[in-house]
Amino acid sequence: MKQLCNDLLKENEQLDELVSRIEQDQWARRTSFYTWTVYDELAHLHCFDLAVLRSIQNPRDFVEQEVVLFMNKMQQKTRIADIARNRLGDLPPEELRSNWRRTYRKMVEVFSKLDSKARIPWYGPEMSARSSATARLMEAWAHGQDLFDTFNVKRKPTERLIHIAHLGVSTFAWSFLNRGLVIPSEKPYVELISPRGNLWKWNEPSICDYVQGEAEEFCLVVTQRRNVLDTSLLSSGSGATWMQIAQCFAGPASNPPAPR
Repeated sequence: MKQLCNDLLKENEQLDELVSRIEQDQWARRTSFYTWTVYDELAHLHCFDLAVLRSIQNPRDFVEQEVVLFMNKMQQKTRIADIARNRLGDLPPEELRSNWRRTYRKMVEVFSKLDSKARIPWYGPEMSARSSATARLMEAWAHGQDLFDTFNVKRKPTERLIHIAHLGVSTFAWSFLNRGLVIPSEKPYVELISPRGNLWKWNEPSICDYVQGEAEEFCLVVTQRRNVLDTSLLSSGSGATWMQIAQCFAGPASNPPAPR
């Protein structure tokens, strides 16, 4: 849990360095993620970092109030981006940036004091502390990617991608189940090359069902920041089908961006 918390902090700090350079007139710029603005992206991260803190510190209130309110909004088909704006009250960008920084630091501090197996309530099934922290790291990286893309800044990949890659592999069945599709009987062999050249492997080796390639590209696909056709990933069998619909985050079935 200590290493995960350290990686969670570093992931947010890497994004923080970019966010600190955003000019006043750039907050309304549209990103490639469902036309969310730069402001929407950071507000979303801040809003759900706050939700995680509440779920840990006041689990009963979270379940009885936060979850009910969120589910009502979802039934009304309220945009996730609008939920964050409504809860935060359209904070001025500078205040949002400051509050987000303070909140993610507090979140990491709270996570670091938990047992990795501690159960935490969430909007769906409860999660372990490790799974919750991993999900927050994935969100920071994925929404951070939207901002790096928007400002045309190349982000140097790190070994922290191991957490996102593992989450991606772990949600193989979910990607099919969430769409009402039959879950393949065979899990694909996943072999990824890390930013440092290490080999990361999951599941049993197979020459029929597999996904192979760069870890960064795999993470971009499972977080739906890239279409698999825009990567050099190699896949076959259930792995090839999966890469077209992979979704490592919760919520309704979502489609990856169109090629290019």
